[in-house]
Amino acid sequence: MYGGLFVVGMVIAGGLVVAFLFRDTATPVTRDDITVDSVLVGTEMGDPGVYVYATTGGEEVDALGGGRHDYPAETFAVARTDDCGLVIRWVALEERWTEWTRCEGEVFPRIEDTMHTWFGIPEPSKWTCTPDGPVPDPAPGVTWIETCTNGESTDLGAYEVIGFETLTIGGTDVETVHLTRSATSTGRTAGETTREEWVTLEGPLLVKGIFYGRSVSSTSVGDVTYVEDYTLELQNLLPGS
Repeated sequence: MYGGLFVVGMVIAGGLVVAFLFRDTATPVTRDDITVDSVLVGTEMGDPGVYVYATTGGEEVDALGGGRHDYPAETFAVARTDDCGLVIRWVALEERWTEWTRCEGEVFPRIEDTMHTWFGIPEPSKWTCTPDGPVPDPAPGVTWIETCTNGESTDLGAYEVIGFETLTIGGTDVETVHLTRSATSTGRTAGETTREEWVTLEGPLLVKGIFYGRSVSSTSVGDVTYVEDYTLELQNLLPGS
């Protein structure tokens, strides 16, 4: 989960992978491609609207001869609110996006909805996460465990709060909670993920993130390895339309 666990869909005909039927693409998304309801766009940090992230990294897979998607240097996230709190859909490519739902006052996602598309085959996955007990207020050294599932795999994640840190975004200082998460997943797809994040208490809004994941999926044509490694750094504290 969290940008690391992924199963590549295969088309099998008579026991053979029909790889020649598929063409892999990695389509960048521009600001003009992002649409939001201008009536709902807010004026405060963490309000609905469009946020811009400086981005490095990408994803790769060894299925069907292998492939790689490099993420653009600038990616976009659309924020909206629901009954829980802030929902942000980060779009790396037309073929790759993740939507995080963070409840008000909680620095970790309760829901992560992802899409990976390789060789024209979409692979959606929706993870729901439940802490194993009450989550304490963020404070340096605080730890907790959560269990996430998408119905086919289970992800056991360990959080630790490193501390409170001030980051400067667009010339403005913002207070963040610095935390890490390491996890191991089992089931249809097995792997390990790590994430280091700086999140605002209000919103809560992801200000900076370092993500890494590696997974191996067992398929009818053998094991498929997927790796994703990327960083995000917020460029605008106030939402745009």
